[in-house]
Amino acid sequence: MEKIKSMVIGLGQSGFDLDLDPKRKIIWTHSKAINQHKNLDFCGAIDSDPSKGLYLKKKFKEKVLFSTNLEECLDKIKPEFISICSPTNTHLDLVKKLTKFKGIKYIFCEKPLGKSVKEAQAIISLCKKSKIILATNFMRRWDKKYLWIKEKVDSKSLGNLISINAYGTTAMYTSSSHLIDLILFYGGSVEKVSGYLQKDFVRKVHGEKDPGANAFIKFSNDVTCHLAARSKTPSHYMFEIDLIFQEGRIVIKNDGKFLEFYTFKETNFSGTGYMGLSKKKINIKDNERMLDAITDIISCKYGESLPKSSGKNALDVHKLIRAINKSSLKNGNFYKI
Repeated sequence: MEKIKSMVIGLGQSGFDLDLDPKRKIIWTHSKAINQHKNLDFCGAIDSDPSKGLYLKKKFKEKVLFSTNLEECLDKIKPEFISICSPTNTHLDLVKKLTKFKGIKYIFCEKPLGKSVKEAQAIISLCKKSKIILATNFMRRWDKKYLWIKEKVDSKSLGNLISINAYGTTAMYTSSSHLIDLILFYGGSVEKVSGYLQKDFVRKVHGEKDPGANAFIKFSNDVTCHLAARSKTPSHYMFEIDLIFQEGRIVIKNDGKFLEFYTFKETNFSGTGYMGLSKKKINIKDNERMLDAITDIISCKYGESLPKSSGKNALDVHKLIRAINKSSLKNGNFYKI
């Protein structure tokens, strides 16, 4: 099988830098994932900072073409697979340019998908017109731990899901959008939202204000969720989810580093005739979710299947954040999605 020619746009955190951190044990960046995937050929990268080219050459030797000019790189490489890792406010303009270039089959875009619901819808529409498979990097949808939980939700092996409590950090678009996506992954279709934006600290990302919030979310299946996405500083990182079922409980701690799984059984601490939560052993090893993401994306056939994280769920994240903002403007009144 001939390898798929691929390129990365943007060599910042998700494009290149995160995998320079020795504390990260699995692949986090598009560059490293594309370089290591057996079916992809890492041919080129774009960044507005010329110094990034030096780091790229050092990491990947001479095999990857670096340029500050998008059109030049596209003409030389003629890629089929492109990762967009540039700032959010560039996503729509980039997709407009890319969809005019013949031969692109896959776009793997960093979250959030554009700055707003309107931009996300425009990106989805452009890719649809050009018959390009669009994936968004809510990477936990390819993570075996989170997929194991999804199976528990869908199979109802613990009965119905009752409630979700989720704890994240300030900056709903930049940091907590991953958390919000998982809430939607497990909870389903949102009916209405009550929310309050954080006022004591607002984070700025690429010059754009990105606040945190507290929100109460009611799903159409009667599942409820409390979201606390706020912190006093970007360095205070929290990513935790507590899922309560009719027949048990699953707790995600430290961004999935620890999972706790409980079911009800007779215990000696809850009194005669009562059942308490009893912890069960689980052992789910980390998978290379970025590699699995690429495998999933390139296995999709346009019009027949979607990647596990596509434009659809990315748009749903935008709609929920918009609802929280609109509710906050009305002093927490419920806003219907």
